[in-house]
Amino acid sequence: MKPSPISVSLFLLSTLFSPIHAQTSFLYKWAFEDTSLQQTVPACTRLPIVITSFDTTTNATKGTPPYYMTALAVGSTPSTTLIGTSDTDASYTVTYPVGTRVLFSVTDGNGNPGGTNAPVVVTAGANDDCIITPPTNSFTFTSNVTSELSTCEALGLSITGGTSPYKISFVAANAPSVTNTTLPRGDDLYTYINRASPGGQLVGA
Repeated sequence: MKPSPISVSLFLLSTLFSPIHAQTSFLYKWAFEDTSLQQTVPACTRLPIVITSFDTTTNATKGTPPYYMTALAVGSTPSTTLIGTSDTDASYTVTYPVGTRVLFSVTDGNGNPGGTNAPVVVTAGANDDCIITPPTNSFTFTSNVTSELSTCEALGLSITGGTSPYKISFVAANAPSVTNTTLPRGDDLYTYINRASPGGQLVGA
């Protein structure tokens, strides 16, 4: 029986935070303090973030401050923001326009991932004073798959514009880590073999 495919989303990117250290997963995890933020997040609203050991029974592991939030927005430019200098003071404010679909990923000061959430939609907050209009960008990122991708299926990517070498990230929704790769200088084609679990969502940026 053929496994269920996953949904694929491709994101336009101008710059992307890319840790230079080797990643170590399962050290810590994060979540919005407001547990109702499962499908939507309000714009221009300070959202406290809870950062805990991945093993909440022993608290044997933890991240290394400071912490950064990378927001991957559909059809827009990814952004990375400092969200806290300790485990207890983290917060994030969404600056994308209402209606934007975003997936969030947290990394610590050593580049270690704290996991991702499922994509959410930005809704109206108390005001729109913080909204940042995405810049016009000639950089394009296209693939041979635009909707569904089976586990172990090849995803072909083509990059136009920007400046080589290119850095590409693949993020599966609700995954503990991010897959980062840098293409050799001059290369603008890449083939990724999908390792994400069936029935989920995969983001390429």
